[in-house]
Amino acid sequence: MTIDPVSAMPSRPQLLLSGLDSLYVSYYLELDHSRLDFDDLEYQRERVQEARLEEFAEIDLGSERFALMPYGKNPYRYVLGNEAFEVRLSEHMRPSAAGIGPACRRWQ
Repeated sequence: MTIDPVSAMPSRPQLLLSGLDSLYVSYYLELDHSRLDFDDLEYQRERVQEARLEEFAEIDLGSERFALMPYGKNPYRYVLGNEAFEVRLSEHMRPSAAGIGPACRRWQ
C-alpha cells in the first residue's frame, strides 16, 4: 500500500510559536542638533565603572528614565537600559543609535 505524500500533509502550516521574538530599531542621530552630551555620557560611565558598586548613572531620554551601564555592546560604546527598553549609542557610527523593545528583552 502506498501513501500519497501530498494528501498526507495538513492543509495549513502548523505554527510552533506565535508573536514577536525580535524588535530592533536603528536611528541616525543628527549629532549637531542633538541634546545628547557624549562627553557627559563618557564621564558618567567612567564614574560608574570606578565605583564598582550596584550603582548606575540615571539618564533621562525623552519620557523614559534609563540606567547608564558601565559597559558597551559591540559596536556601540554606551548602553542605556530600563525595565522596558535597551538603547545602544555611539557617537562615531552610523546608525548612531539602536533600540531593543520589550519583546526582545525577554529573550536576552
